[in-house]
Amino acid sequence: MLREHVFAATCLPFGSPGMWVQQRYWHCRIAPMIYNAVFMSGFQVFENFYSFASYSNTTVGSKHFQAFIMIFRILILVTLISNVASGQAAFKSRTKAFEFVDSLLAKDKLTVEFLDFVFPQEVQDILLRVQKAMAEKKEWSEEYFSKNYKAGEGLPYHENFGVTREEYQKIKDLDKTPLTIVVQGTSTIGRNRTTGILSFSADEEKAKLFELLEIDFKNELMIFNGDTIAYHNEINAPSTTPFGEWHGYSWKNEISNLGDNEDLKVDKLVSKIIEINMGRVKQNNKILFRLKYKDVNKGQVNANVDMACYLN
Repeated sequence: MLREHVFAATCLPFGSPGMWVQQRYWHCRIAPMIYNAVFMSGFQVFENFYSFASYSNTTVGSKHFQAFIMIFRILILVTLISNVASGQAAFKSRTKAFEFVDSLLAKDKLTVEFLDFVFPQEVQDILLRVQKAMAEKKEWSEEYFSKNYKAGEGLPYHENFGVTREEYQKIKDLDKTPLTIVVQGTSTIGRNRTTGILSFSADEEKAKLFELLEIDFKNELMIFNGDTIAYHNEINAPSTTPFGEWHGYSWKNEISNLGDNEDLKVDKLVSKIIEINMGRVKQNNKILFRLKYKDVNKGQVNANVDMACYLN
């Protein structure tokens, strides 16, 4: 049972008039065709190519036609090489991430330090007052949320929040508020390694979330609660994070039935977000493990986990 945690070509005339016309045709008609051949749809490519073929029956046109074919082939080759290189880079980065994690989790027994983030007392008081006010006006709160919530912006201020506009702004600016990390509790987990597969075992309830995590090093898969989580990116966090400077990798999946232009209806929302970050903190040399897991089905919150802990 998952536990909730608060937690823009220039046409330049030069040479004889005839040369200027030929060069103008090249710059203003041919060059764009090369661009279109690579970036436009297939129908437009053939339409432009037909127009170009009529021009290529002239002597100058024939030379330009040969040049066009050569440049076109080069562009196609460059595009293919670029795509292959990009794919190889992503593959190498993913492999590097799993090798990194494998090196981190080498001990058979790991001590887990569950971390909590403490806001300044003033901010905590404001949060409590907003929570209380919205709980007392539950129906209004749900309706206000459905009509006014915008992703990336949150909710606009309303006096029913029970705080002043200035106080509410402090809540919206929480990402700018310095946090203090405290160890909320500790536990121990076991590391179970078979050929290519790493899993965990836990005796205490507060560490049972680790039993839902499985790492497949052979196939380079991160699995949580039966869901495969895609490799996301490498992380080089600055010293300004709550944990200080740290290096690691991230895996992330985000699925939702909410489109960018749709109104948010709480009772229709189906969403699942899973994010796992793993790395090593420079200051204390401890392993940082972060898990964000939110599962909402038709407005019903089945899981809401935001967990951070040190492993050592």
